[in-house]
Amino acid sequence: MASTTKDEKADDFEAKLRFIQENVPDRTRMVAGSTAGAGSGDFHSYRQARRKEQVRLEDLERDWEEKKKREAFLAKREARDEEEKRKREKRKAQREKKKEKKRKRTKGQEVIEEKIEEEGAENREEPA
Repeated sequence: MASTTKDEKADDFEAKLRFIQENVPDRTRMVAGSTAGAGSGDFHSYRQARRKEQVRLEDLERDWEEKKKREAFLAKREARDEEEKRKREKRKAQREKKKEKKRKRTKGQEVIEEKIEEEGAENREEPA
């Protein structure tokens, strides 16, 4: 008897399922597109939503372009700064080289002057 009750319940369940499938209508959405069944007032809502989306897309595009321009500017500026730094270091090295050369020349001049003074002092001392 236990098996007949299960069979009866299964048959009863299948009958209920068939009844539901046959009598309950399925809902179909978007049968003829987005404007099917739309009233005359809905066009204004659609146009407003479309305008908002267009403005949003324009803002995104403008932000993207500004970001690209800013990145290009920063890259160009960094390259220019590097070039300027390289030139500055080169000029600094040239100035240092020139100063060192002048120091050596001056130091050499001082040595020569000291020798001249020493010789002059010796020459002055002899006749006197």
